[in-house]
Amino acid sequence: MDTREALQDIINTVDRLERWTGALLAYLHPLKPNPATARLQQIVAGALMPLQQKLRERSVQIEQPQWNGHDDSMSTDEHLLEQALYNLLLNAIEASPPNATIEMRAEFSSEAVTLLIADRGPGMPFTPDPRSISPGPTTKRFGTGLGIPFSFKVCEALDGDLNFSARAGGGSLIRLHLPRHYFAH
Repeated sequence: MDTREALQDIINTVDRLERWTGALLAYLHPLKPNPATARLQQIVAGALMPLQQKLRERSVQIEQPQWNGHDDSMSTDEHLLEQALYNLLLNAIEASPPNATIEMRAEFSSEAVTLLIADRGPGMPFTPDPRSISPGPTTKRFGTGLGIPFSFKVCEALDGDLNFSARAGGGSLIRLHLPRHYFAH
């Protein structure tokens, strides 16, 4: 990577962090999505970009969905969705044992998009509650407990839903289901 590419990566990350900081500050306030046409593949790539160092440190791989041949366009707030995915992927990475693979799958219909994230960590030590207004428990030394509640809030604001379940053989399965066409209320 040359210096110009490295600088552009830094600028992109700073811009993304600025948007995410705003999104996290908005956690206590009602979210007001700004829908626009976006591609799910780009949203996933944006969520994964700042996680590259964490993936290398833990020797964890991400098996992404097969994007070829699928229309992954949707009307959504890409910045809110990217932050929610970042939080969910960070949790999956940190829960995964070294040298593990996190599997992502995408399912598309004319009405909805479903994204599945499956890890082989120890499983959820608690059942996430989408109705809770307070931060959840954290298992991380410097965790805030806001990642999952914020992701629930984003899904609700985008007229979608988020489910967590135990994965056969160990780990967690996260199911994020969103309408293909979100319309601001």
